[in-house]
Amino acid sequence: MKYYILFIFLFPLTLFAQTDYYVKDSVLNGGVDILSGSDINNALSCKIKTENGIKELSPTEINEYSVNNRVYKSYKINTKDSSNFYFLEQIVTGNVSLYYLKINSFKNRYFIVQKDQNNIIELDHSYNKNAEKIIQLTTDCPDAINHLPHFYAFYTIKKYIKEYNNCNNTIHARTRFGISLGVNNNNLSSLKYNNVSYTTKSKNHQSFSIHALIDIPISNTNFSFHPELYLKKNSFYTQFQNGSNSKNLDIIINNFAINIPLLLRFNQFIKGNRIFFETGPMISYSIKNKGKIYDYTIENDIYINEVQNKSLIKNKLYGFSFGLGFIKKYTSPISLFSELRFSTMNNFNNSQNSYINFNELSLNIGLLY
Repeated sequence: MKYYILFIFLFPLTLFAQTDYYVKDSVLNGGVDILSGSDINNALSCKIKTENGIKELSPTEINEYSVNNRVYKSYKINTKDSSNFYFLEQIVTGNVSLYYLKINSFKNRYFIVQKDQNNIIELDHSYNKNAEKIIQLTTDCPDAINHLPHFYAFYTIKKYIKEYNNCNNTIHARTRFGISLGVNNNNLSSLKYNNVSYTTKSKNHQSFSIHALIDIPISNTNFSFHPELYLKKNSFYTQFQNGSNSKNLDIIINNFAINIPLLLRFNQFIKGNRIFFETGPMISYSIKNKGKIYDYTIENDIYINEVQNKSLIKNKLYGFSFGLGFIKKYTSPISLFSELRFSTMNNFNNSQNSYINFNELSLNIGLLY
């Protein structure tokens, strides 16, 4: 009979509006004015404002209360030295519910409870242990289990439990770190030297790069912020010539640079994998930057007019990148990815002895953690 009484009171509250109430012995008491305090105070007692002052109810006196649309339920919780009853805030409700407890300023505690069960399970700060606990309670929805977040964080656990309660197979993006190796094809621009324009006989030169990266989801959208830092060495010899006369340049470049792209990615999941498109600015700083120019003329013989040591790539370059890529088995603890990226780098210099600009087409292959 008492369960019917509880239902009669709860139904109009949930249908029209959520008001303050408390439940004692499965009987709901509504129309009360409950005072909301800090998380710690709300865990210790339910304070009701009455005509005669403040009435304080402990977790052993009532089963549940609600204030400001936040529901608290009484559970017996183990502490360091003993076990006591506390009010736990209900974060997610359903077949599996998630609860939050704070009884001191130094630690937040989270718990999960299966529907119609009194056994309460505490989550800790070990991903593997939490995953094992959650999987045991969610075996009836394999799709949800397949997308259990591998990077431990309580907000991902919260999202996962919500998806499980709906038996939804949504994949959750998470912050991931990674490394990659790149093979780069550098396409050189023309060069102006002593007010004479030269074009290169061999525009394409290859180089290698090593990357460190992080991919940060932007809220619950399909976008992520993707900064990188990568090291690249350009070391090559090439020839430039002037088409209107016999003047030629041979140049040697030995450059080692730190490159920092700041990319915005649009991501789309397909059968557990992820494809992405990316674009954004980048900047390059040269750590080592040496060059040499051989200025010579070809008539009947070769006449070397000048040999000059000169940095042909400016120490600081600005550019823009865009690309696309593929991440295999995104939900795995370690995922393999590949991407194709185009970057254009410019020194924005119009002096008489111009620096070389270049475009870069890169194939990067790496791992995400």
